[in-house]
Amino acid sequence: IVSNGGGLPDAVGNAGLVFRRGEIRELIACMREILSNPKLEEKIRQAAPEHLIRHYSETVSKQYLSIIESTVEMGYNKANFKTCN
Repeated sequence: IVSNGGGLPDAVGNAGLVFRRGEIRELIACMREILSNPKLEEKIRQAAPEHLIRHYSETVSKQYLSIIESTVEMGYNKANFKTCN
């Protein structure tokens, strides 16, 4: 269960519940929902492993590396970009 602040909804994906930041009643409702709804709990438990694998640091770093490599392969180089300050 996460608030909708920042990247938390993306971090939890379909393996969790999201409530509006600062809305304690929504947090309580999410807690009650998962505690009283075994089907929802099971759905979240089943979604968690795949979600975690997709967001594992090694998986994410390989995706970033692939993007960088494909950019280099497309012929982009320092001449195409302004320098960073």
